[in-house]
Amino acid sequence: MNYCRDCKDHDSSSFTFPCKECCGTNEKRNFVNKNMVESIGTRAEAINLVYQERNNQDAKWGEQNHAQTAWASILGEEFGEYCQCVNETYLSNATKKHEGGYENLLKELTHVAAVAVGAMESLMRNKDK
Repeated sequence: MNYCRDCKDHDSSSFTFPCKECCGTNEKRNFVNKNMVESIGTRAEAINLVYQERNNQDAKWGEQNHAQTAWASILGEEFGEYCQCVNETYLSNATKKHEGGYENLLKELTHVAAVAVGAMESLMRNKDK
C-alpha cells in the first residue's frame, strides 16, 4: 500500500498520483511505501546533513572533478578522522577524549558520506571523458 508523502494517507497503486483527496490539487504528488514511513525520520535527517555538507563543500571549493585516485585519498583522510574519533570515544586508553563523542562522530560520518557523494557526482559528470 502506498501513501501520499505529504499527508501519509490515501492509498494509490502508483508512486505519483494526483492527490486531490488530501491536498485539494491536481498537482502530481510523490507516494511512499507504508514500510518506508517509519524509517523516513532518521534517514531523512542523515541525508539532509550530507546534503548540507555537500552544499558547504561546493560553496568552499566549487565543483570538483578530481581523478578517482584523488577522491580515494580525500575519502581515506576523512575516514581516518572518523576512525580516530571512534577510538577517542570508545577506547579506554584514549588520550584526546575531546575529539570523540556523539557530535564529533556525527560530524565525521557526515564528512565521509559527503565526500563519497562528491566522488560519485564527479564520476557521473565525467563518465564519458
